[in-house]
Amino acid sequence: MHAPRHLILCVVHCVLCICFAPLCGRGASPVKMFAGVGSEDITPEWPVRRAFGNRPPIQQRYDRVEAKALALSDGKQPVVLVTADIGYFSLSLSQEIHKRVRRLGLEPRQVVLNASHSHSGPAVSPVLDVLEEDQIDRRYQEHFISRVVRAIESSLQDLQPAQLSTAEAECEVCINKRLEGRMEPNPAGPMDRRGRLLIVRAAKTEVLRAVLFLYGCHPSDQNDEAFGADFFGFAREELECRNPGVARLSAQGTGGDARVDHRDVSGKKFF
Repeated sequence: MHAPRHLILCVVHCVLCICFAPLCGRGASPVKMFAGVGSEDITPEWPVRRAFGNRPPIQQRYDRVEAKALALSDGKQPVVLVTADIGYFSLSLSQEIHKRVRRLGLEPRQVVLNASHSHSGPAVSPVLDVLEEDQIDRRYQEHFISRVVRAIESSLQDLQPAQLSTAEAECEVCINKRLEGRMEPNPAGPMDRRGRLLIVRAAKTEVLRAVLFLYGCHPSDQNDEAFGADFFGFAREELECRNPGVARLSAQGTGGDARVDHRDVSGKKFF
């Protein structure tokens, strides 16, 4: 059974209260830096398979799925961080993206690809997303790649003088989900409960331009029959409500055996 939306929103509220409310950060960049953002809606416009589900193609959505890019530069060489609401970036998918952005002057080492691992994201890679190679919708895969490249290009075109700072706090909304190999709550198991932010402000006015937040937790608690970004998407929406016009990027951390802590009354089983 999957967590109802109101529970996920409660989790998101905790994350926001702990991590986002101050948006003050620390360690503002001492050297002249530049930052730019790009964003693309990658919600399927026709029926495709959902990541990891190996079910028939669907088109329903409970939320949009997105690919975003944050370009950072010291004025000499840019680095671009890409976040996307998909299961994972396979080697072949990554190589194709790296190949296409060479025309922008970017080497593979300058482009970091981070998949949210959303279990309700669209399938874009074989083997893990689906069982058989021919189950991948190549038309959608091409659509996805082109949108990611477009987001990267937009972020480079948007480079402007910026102040960079970071913030970090504990956020106790995840729990280890493996107990002696079983899918059961394991409060003593390893997990990373740090919520980490990279905050981008305009260099002169200090106006907030973008926030990148990283948290290690499986986004696997929402609808099996519709596309969406799970709690990452809800967090981005809430941040937009509190800070209209600010670019919001979410990155997956070390969330391998962590999931949202929504246990039944016994505390020994997940809902």
